[in-house]
Amino acid sequence: LNIEDLLKSGLVEQSNSVRGERSVCLQQRPLEILVVDDSISVRTVVARLMQRQGWQVWTAKDGVEAIERIHGRKPDLIILDVEMPRMNGYEFMSSLRAQDAFKETPVIMLTSRASAKHRKKAEALGVNGFMTQPYGDEEFVALVKRLSQLNPTLSKSKKDEVKTARK
Repeated sequence: LNIEDLLKSGLVEQSNSVRGERSVCLQQRPLEILVVDDSISVRTVVARLMQRQGWQVWTAKDGVEAIERIHGRKPDLIILDVEMPRMNGYEFMSSLRAQDAFKETPVIMLTSRASAKHRKKAEALGVNGFMTQPYGDEEFVALVKRLSQLNPTLSKSKKDEVKTARK
């Protein structure tokens, strides 16, 4: 257990006791999800679905805006469209996986592109899950729960909370 890594992750906080001892406490926080899609309606529908699970959601309209947002704080999971202006989903994935801090962040590609070609390209770039629109809410939420378990920065208690979140 590396205390310094936990402190950097934001999942724990450090406090000093009266005697000068250092202690660490796990913080409970909801899963944080970044939804990246140029369609405001898709961003809104997906955000509401995730928020109904008790998760925090923030959005970006394209890959450029998403890159700007992840430098401010790190999401636990990213939901990403393929076709967007300025920086598409594939370009975003290349940029994301090139950064050490985001090599393990789970990503779900949510797109209307259902061909094997699109899926293979997404997987080659490091996408962890692929959903085509239209999708079933229960199936989508189950995928988010499953993939959030891959995130090494989530504490065991947070992973247990994700597993038992409302269906």
